[in-house]
Amino acid sequence: MRLEKTKEHGRLGALLLTGGCALLAVALLRGAQVAGEGVREGLRLCADVVIPSLFPFMVLAGFLATSRASVVLNQVLLPLTKLLRLPTQAASPLLMGLIGGYPVGARTLSVMVSQRRISQRDASRLLCFCVNAGPPFLLCAVGVGMFGSLQLGALLLAAQVGSSLLIGLAMGLFARRQGKDSGGAREGFRPYSVCFVQSVTDGCSGMINICAFVVLFSAITALLSASGAVETAGQLLTQWFPALDAGFLESAFFGVLEVTTGCRALAAHGHAGLLAAAALLSFSGLSVIFQVLAAVHGSGIDTRPFLISRPVHAAVTLGLFCLLLRLFPQALTVWSGLSHPAQVTAGPLGGSASLLLMCAVFLIGFQGPAQHIKKS
Repeated sequence: MRLEKTKEHGRLGALLLTGGCALLAVALLRGAQVAGEGVREGLRLCADVVIPSLFPFMVLAGFLATSRASVVLNQVLLPLTKLLRLPTQAASPLLMGLIGGYPVGARTLSVMVSQRRISQRDASRLLCFCVNAGPPFLLCAVGVGMFGSLQLGALLLAAQVGSSLLIGLAMGLFARRQGKDSGGAREGFRPYSVCFVQSVTDGCSGMINICAFVVLFSAITALLSASGAVETAGQLLTQWFPALDAGFLESAFFGVLEVTTGCRALAAHGHAGLLAAAALLSFSGLSVIFQVLAAVHGSGIDTRPFLISRPVHAAVTLGLFCLLLRLFPQALTVWSGLSHPAQVTAGPLGGSASLLLMCAVFLIGFQGPAQHIKKS
């Protein structure tokens, strides 16, 4: 009986999915010009924000996850991993999840699980608080570029990091202790030069996937906006929630789909838009969630806790951000004094420093194998 119900649900899901794809195909054909403009806007978004803020960190994350440099990082972050009741090998994905940008932590976990340097159970727990916006994106793109205040960007970053650590601590309280670190092998590391080349190659592949999601959701957002369906839904919701503006609800909906587009739209809605952006940045949007699911697919990592943690992460970040605004009210004063936010993109400082460091390590690693060959 249960098997028959499962089959019926499967058929119903397939029919709904087929119908949705057919409607989307018709919308794409009728609104080809609108969809094309959405694609172009998505490509501009990738070139101005996504690639500059993510690609260097993706290369660095791959290098740290596969090279002997992870051993040093594990020792440096040992107090934090112990506090979170994580194995020492969790240092790399933990750091990259906090500073690398949305899918970087997930990709690091997937690589480490495939190399058996961390267990699937620990990776599933880490995934709940290792998917965050990167500092260049929050400080430059969102803080300065969208809300016109670097201080607000710093508060958004502090709230998100604090929320991630609180969730990690809470999950650590219920985690079972392990007798040994999972996957702690220190042998079998490849030469630094090989790790560097492989990390660049993997970073390019991952970057293409991320940009593809951004462009796709940008096209879908453009179609929904042109159809007027979201605007109509927003007007209906304002009858139930008269305190909320229809334009604000429309911007928040687009943020649920794709966080960068949503934050840019919410910047025009004052204090309410700022608070909604703080929550959506930790929720990360459906586009990022799909990117994370794609990044860990086939690794055996259980993604159900991650999906449950997204709204929790958003709520905790919003609470911390409101508290920080009370402690640092001058950030709001600076923001309200700016009539036109400065249009800047994610700053290249962090990415440039990362790439310079990688090049230095590459040269050092190249000397090691050369000497070894000479001696033999």
